[in-house]
Amino acid sequence: MEVIVDEDLTWEVNREDSMWSLVPGEHIHVNLEKVQERWWEAVLISEEHISVRKIDPSRPITDLDDQAQAKIEEMMFNEEQKRLGLPQSHEKKVHDMLK
Repeated sequence: MEVIVDEDLTWEVNREDSMWSLVPGEHIHVNLEKVQERWWEAVLISEEHISVRKIDPSRPITDLDDQAQAKIEEMMFNEEQKRLGLPQSHEKKVHDMLK
């Protein structure tokens, strides 16, 4: 068996949740689950580091899963309600529970 990568990672990963899969003759897909949610300057310690400040982390809301889209819409709603001096979603829930 040939070792392809034998080097330390820049940051710690959760070994239990990380995995790999092999597509014979094509590639190996490696999914590393980060312990800390953060941008990595490099995957391996010896790699040239990139400036994470130059990364544009924005993406269209439609690229997000349904749960993330709902959370963003709720946050936008709450900001608008706050701006208008109206009750936010969590305040409405409490009010409805007290009815």
